[in-house]
Amino acid sequence: MISLSAPLRRCILLACVLFCAFNFTVFLLNSFETQIVNSNEINELDGCYHVYLDLGSNIGNQVRKVYEPHLFINASILPTFDKYFGNANSRQNLVCAIGFEPNPHHTTVLKSLQYAYENCGWKTTFHTTTAVAHSEGAVTFYTDENEKYFEWGGSIIESRVAKKPVGVTRTIRLADFILQKVATRKIPYNIGEVDRKPSVLMKMDIEGSELEVLTDLLATGSLQYVDLTMVEYHPHSFKNNDSRADYIDGLQKSVETLTYLSKKLRLQTQINVNSLDDESYANVTFPLPHC
Repeated sequence: MISLSAPLRRCILLACVLFCAFNFTVFLLNSFETQIVNSNEINELDGCYHVYLDLGSNIGNQVRKVYEPHLFINASILPTFDKYFGNANSRQNLVCAIGFEPNPHHTTVLKSLQYAYENCGWKTTFHTTTAVAHSEGAVTFYTDENEKYFEWGGSIIESRVAKKPVGVTRTIRLADFILQKVATRKIPYNIGEVDRKPSVLMKMDIEGSELEVLTDLLATGSLQYVDLTMVEYHPHSFKNNDSRADYIDGLQKSVETLTYLSKKLRLQTQINVNSLDDESYANVTFPLPHC
């Protein structure tokens, strides 16, 4: 064994300490640089004056009502789109539509619609085989096998109608998407005279998952960034021994009360949720536009 003098041992120990400190500093700097890169990540909604979130897109007809309302005569949602987004001609270049649809059977239809709209200059993105939820992950998707209405009762929750598993779908946390994408988007104001403020509308038709998703939106404060949320509640979709039905009834009453109070009290932060459910033309298909 080699015997080292005390001064030499101290020098070696100091060198080790300095080496470790140097590497730790490099690690911190790299981590900081990574955070900077992530914080500068491109937001897909930058440049969007208005935003329409279509949760549970099915074959995309609700999004088509935004850009092609002439196809959907007397659809009950059309006056709401006119109120928040303006008339059809002006809003085609002002609205960005983001759809989420977990049913893999609809991927081809939705992507074809997205590409057609891109050729028209209408900014639309469908996140296929993707469901909104209260957390990130992957779950089983169940279909109701109702081909006449394009499986509109399909769900990531096994219920009385959605029974047949057809694959695994990705889930995203909707609250994070709203806080990190919708609320922080860069809104253009050099697009000429616009007679209404930037608006965010959201349709939520997610076959029972509204229980967790809407509760999570309330808990995180995400709903303050949505001007109008239209929710279809599904208290009767679940099996007889599933207590979720009672919870959803309670959630609906609570949300209606909070909507009323936030407006009545003129709170600085308000929520606006209603039960407008336009399912007209649900089983109708139209040719894609050619621009």
